[in-house]
Amino acid sequence: MEQLKEYISLCWFKGDFDEMPESMSLFRNALIFYAVVAVFLQINAIGGFIEAFILVGFEIVLTFIFVSLLLYFAKAMNQFWRVQTIYFICQDFILIFSVPLLIWVTITENAWAYYTLAVVMLWAIAVFAYINNQIISSGSFVSTMLSLAYFVTVYGGGFLLLMVFL
Repeated sequence: MEQLKEYISLCWFKGDFDEMPESMSLFRNALIFYAVVAVFLQINAIGGFIEAFILVGFEIVLTFIFVSLLLYFAKAMNQFWRVQTIYFICQDFILIFSVPLLIWVTITENAWAYYTLAVVMLWAIAVFAYINNQIISSGSFVSTMLSLAYFVTVYGGGFLLLMVFL
């Protein structure tokens, strides 16, 4: 539990990437949690279990590819499992806030629901920019662009792959 708190501190722009412990069990649990919650969200968004399962599978694979490329160019491949754990735990933490918002948006179509969801999305971009900055130490602009590239690659790319293969 203490390890999880250390990882979640990154979502509040605290904590140091280099001090995060490496834990395969924590990674596995974060990945399983992400898969279950994301499939649930996608079932509600696109309708079918099979399509949702395939889409989330694409998103997981694209996350692995994105992090691999990021670490390869940063010459930090030895940090692979730690960074994967950080990415999935932060995604999980943000998903916890997103689920009720997405339900709110779906049920009410209230403008405030969309505004709140936009704030959470901006927070997610900022969190991943913070993480990327700690990994590559290249400044906030590059880290923010990498964060945006991450979201476009993983979520846009996953949806595009789903459309191509189904």
